[in-house]
Amino acid sequence: MSFPTVAGRRAGRLTLVTAIGATLLPQPSPAAAATPLDVQLQRARHQLDAVVEEYNQIRADLASTETQLAELTPRLGPMRRAVEQQRGKVGAIAAGAYRVAASYKVGMLLTANGPHQLTDRILVVTRLADNQQKAVANLDQANHHYRKAQQALAMLAASQYKQRAQLTAKRQHVEGEIYRLRQLIDDAADRGTPRPDPNRPRGGAVDTDGVPAPAGITGAAGRAVRFAYSQIGTPYRFGGSGPDGYDCSGLIKAAWTAAGRNLPHNAAGQRGVVRDIGRSDLRPGDLVFYYGDLSHVALYIGGGRIIHAPTYGENVHIDSLTYAPIHSFGRP
Repeated sequence: MSFPTVAGRRAGRLTLVTAIGATLLPQPSPAAAATPLDVQLQRARHQLDAVVEEYNQIRADLASTETQLAELTPRLGPMRRAVEQQRGKVGAIAAGAYRVAASYKVGMLLTANGPHQLTDRILVVTRLADNQQKAVANLDQANHHYRKAQQALAMLAASQYKQRAQLTAKRQHVEGEIYRLRQLIDDAADRGTPRPDPNRPRGGAVDTDGVPAPAGITGAAGRAVRFAYSQIGTPYRFGGSGPDGYDCSGLIKAAWTAAGRNLPHNAAGQRGVVRDIGRSDLRPGDLVFYYGDLSHVALYIGGGRIIHAPTYGENVHIDSLTYAPIHSFGRP
């Protein structure tokens, strides 16, 4: 799958986003202009999104490693028994060959009663040699497979250890970013700025009160959209894929799981498995990816609107398509 060229289209896209945003939003008065604290909050939210998606990727990698470990570990026992079995065969054949060699002196071959007896004695010795070669080859092959499996298991165990440490560190990073965002919100409240409404869209004047899921959206996309509507008001929870909380990619994963399609729990991973589409092709159920680092994803529901799990302190809600810089669009 080829990704859209962001560098070539970003300037035009951002200009278009700005223009559309200007038509959708009421023009702010000078007093309503973004304050340094607003800028800090927006930056903190974006940083939190990015760290959460990194956490989700590490968690997915760890789950894959543990699945491979669970599949490989039970196979080691039979492989070890196969090696022991082949080693036993080689030993038995070697012992038999020794006994034959002791009884079949060179003189016995030379004093055979006719060519038929000589041929039979030579065939016995040849068969023993062939059997021994085959047994040794089988032992070598069994040993090779067993050693490779042991090496793979050791590498997986090392990866598991490393990924668990990374996951712990990333979780602490996420918790630190959440704490920092909470402190900024508390500071804003101390200065008289109202605490943000967890259900208030940040992308513009979007009416979300009692909005039913749009009719006429059929198939898998319709099921995904209806599921997302049913989750409006659910709190944001990092690493969450429902039912008591979601992060951005967790909501998308849950919505499309309800539609029968399994997606990764990571925005960049989701971008990697969906079909690239243009903005003019957008239809309900498509995915909208935000920021240059693919740190946020939302579900398009039509009419220039999305449903997403925005960030800490906010609930799943409807927002404007242009609430943040758009990276690209995709269709599961």
